Amino acid sequence: MSDTKLKRTRIYIIFFSVFLTVLFFAFFNQLGLHNHSPHAKAAGEYNINDFELDLTPQNYVYSANPIEFSTYIEYQGIPFYDYTVLYESIDYLESNSPPTNAGLYDVTITVNDSEIFWSSSLNISPKSITIEYAGASTYQYFGVEFSRNISPIGVIDNEDIGLSYEYVGLRHILPENTKPVMADTYQINISISNSNYVINDYTGNDPGELIITKATLIATANDITVNEGDEIEFSVSITGFVNEETTEELISIPIVIFEENEAGVYDILPSGGAADNYSFQYLGGLLTINKLTLSAISDDGLHDISISGVFHPDFSLIVSSLSFDDEKYIEAMDTIVLRNMDTYMDKSIYCFDTSQSQGLSSSTRYKIKISDVVLKEIFSYKVLVVDETGLVHEITKYNYSNGDLSFSSDVLGTIFIVERQLRTYLILGILVGLTLVIIAFVILTKLKYQIEKRDIERANQELKKEKNKYRWD
Repeated sequence: MSDTKLKRTRIYIIFFSVFLTVLFFAFFNQLGLHNHSPHAKAAGEYNINDFELDLTPQNYVYSANPIEFSTYIEYQGIPFYDYTVLYESIDYLESNSPPTNAGLYDVTITVNDSEIFWSSSLNISPKSITIEYAGASTYQYFGVEFSRNISPIGVIDNEDIGLSYEYVGLRHILPENTKPVMADTYQINISISNSNYVINDYTGNDPGELIITKATLIATANDITVNEGDEIEFSVSITGFVNEETTEELISIPIVIFEENEAGVYDILPSGGAADNYSFQYLGGLLTINKLTLSAISDDGLHDISISGVFHPDFSLIVSSLSFDDEKYIEAMDTIVLRNMDTYMDKSIYCFDTSQSQGLSSSTRYKIKISDVVLKEIFSYKVLVVDETGLVHEITKYNYSNGDLSFSSDVLGTIFIVERQLRTYLILGILVGLTLVIIAFVILTKLKYQIEKRDIERANQELKKEKNKYRWD
C-alpha cells in the first residue's frame, strides 16, 4: 500500500515539474523585448545566414494610428527578438517610432549590437474617401452666389483634409474657393491638401456640376401711333431684372426693325439684345400710322370731298348729298332753327352729310375741300356744320376757286353751304342808296354852281349898266 502511494507521489512530482518548465519557457518567450533574447550573444558572434525572416514590402492604409512593420525573426530555428526596426522617408527622419502618415518608408531591421541588418519598405497608402454632392445642381441667375453642398465621406474622426474647390465655367474661371454668381455651366474641381487621403469616388446628385441658367427678361415693343410722313421712333420696355439690376447690365438692348411707312395698323416685334446673365422673351406691340387725308365722292356722284386731319387707318369716309326732303336734312335744319342760327332769306344751296363715316379720328381741326360747287359772285356765303352732339358751328371764312370750296372746321357732321341773300340784298340796297345820294349830291352841287354862276353874271351886267349911265351923263 505504501509503495503504491510512493509511486503516485513520484508521478505527481514529475508531472508538476514538467508543467512548471513549460510555463517558464512560455512566459519568457512573451516578454516582447526585441533587444533581448534567451539566445543573445556578444557582438560578432551571430551568423547572418542562420537568420530567417520575411522582408517582403508591406502595404497598409492610413488609419490615423502608428503602423509597424510586422516581422518575425528566427535565429537557428528559435524566435529572435534582439533587433531594432528603423523607419525613414523624405519627410520622416530615421526613427524607431512607427509612422502614422501616408507615405513610402524605408525600413531597416538591425540586430542589436551588431552590424547585421536587413532592408525593406513600408507603404502607407492614403485612405480613399468619397465626395458627396447634395442639393440642387441648377439655379437661375439672381445676382447672388450659388454653390453645391460638398461633403467628404470616409474621413477619420472628422480630420481636416484641407478641402478646396474651384468652379470652372465655359466663360468664367473663378479663383479657388470662390462661389460663382454669373450665369454659366461650371465644372467643379475638388482638391484636398491632406496627403493621408485620396478622393476615390464622387456621388450624389449631378456630382461635379453646377449650372446657373440665365434669368429671362421680357422685351415688349411699346405701342406707337404716328401720322403719315412722321419719323418713327420705336421703343422697347424691358422687365424681369433681378436684384435691382437695370439695363446697364446688358451688352446690347433689343430693338424694333420695321420699314413700312404707309397708313395702317401693323404688328411690331423686338429682336436682338445680349447679356451675360439674361435671355430675352419678346412680346409684340402695335404700330398705328394714321391717315392725314381722306377723300370720297358724294353718293350722287357730283362732288369730290377731301378732308385733311388725323384719322385712324381704318377710318372710312362716307359722304351723302342731302336734298330738302331727306330726313337727315330736316333733322339738321331743325337743329339750326332751334339754335337760332337761321337767318331770314338765307338759302341752303348744298348739303352734305359725313355722319355715316366709320372709324376714329383724333383731329381737333379739319380742312375740307368740296369740288364742283357753284357760287354766285353777287352773293356772300357761309357754312354751317351740325355735329353729332347737336351743336351748330358757323364758318364764314372760306376760299373759293375754280369751283372748289375750301374751309376749316372743328367738327364733321352735316354740312350746309348757305347763300346769304338777305345780307346781300341789304348790302346792295345800301350801295344803291349811297349811289343815289352821291348822284343827288353831285346834281345839287352842279345846280348850285349854275345858279351861283348865273347870279354872278347878272350882277356883272347890272354893274356895267350903271357904269355906262354915268359915262353919258
